[in-house]
Amino acid sequence: MICVGIDVSKRKSTVCFMAPGDKIIRRPFDVKHTKEELQPLVDEIRVQAKYDEIKVVMESTGVYHLSIAYFLQQNGIFVSVVNALKVANFNKAENFRHTKTDSIDSTNIARYGIAYWAKLPQFDLNGDKYFLLKRLCDAYLNFSEERSRILLQLQSQLEQTMPGIFDLFGGFDINSGKGKLLDFLERYCHIEDIIAKSEAEFVSSYREWAKEKGYRSNESKAATIYAQAKNGIPSIPNNPIVRETIMW
Repeated sequence: MICVGIDVSKRKSTVCFMAPGDKIIRRPFDVKHTKEELQPLVDEIRVQAKYDEIKVVMESTGVYHLSIAYFLQQNGIFVSVVNALKVANFNKAENFRHTKTDSIDSTNIARYGIAYWAKLPQFDLNGDKYFLLKRLCDAYLNFSEERSRILLQLQSQLEQTMPGIFDLFGGFDINSGKGKLLDFLERYCHIEDIIAKSEAEFVSSYREWAKEKGYRSNESKAATIYAQAKNGIPSIPNNPIVRETIMW
């Protein structure tokens, strides 16, 4: 049997080939997490596999181990991803060197693999798909929270540029980030954009916009918006910086 112990880092890994009895088949060496450097590792493992059973063992490192584990397993190599605490406890029980270097760590991982050869769990793509799905869900939730924060900030800004417009349109959906008001802001984001026109001009422009966006072309709604704009007092000026913060 030959165990390939891999100590995984962010962009590279340290690899050690070991046989029982602490026999080093190949001294620890580094490989980057690229196809160009991982393919020769695959080739070497396949050569060794012609003469003896071979397994690859690495510690679970959050996400860093995933790329190399996937690559090796997709090339038909047995890969086992083990809990780092189990390896640490094994090293402590066996009184192995406590100095931490990538080379020593890869050697100790290989020793662990040989000691627990028959019990090594095979890397489960589906199991890690669950892990990846969880990360995607976390990212989605973070994105949703950030979007909600931005929309609430926008609501506050609108009270300064077009007082009352939020309530007049019934707001917007904080969860979906969609709504008639958001579409309206693409054309009008300050009271002065509205009152720069005559009421007839604004009503005509509003109806044209509503038709273009697929909304009901309501003349009375346009007149109400115009009247409110004429009566409103903005607290911040209509300038490029203000417009940029709203449109962003």
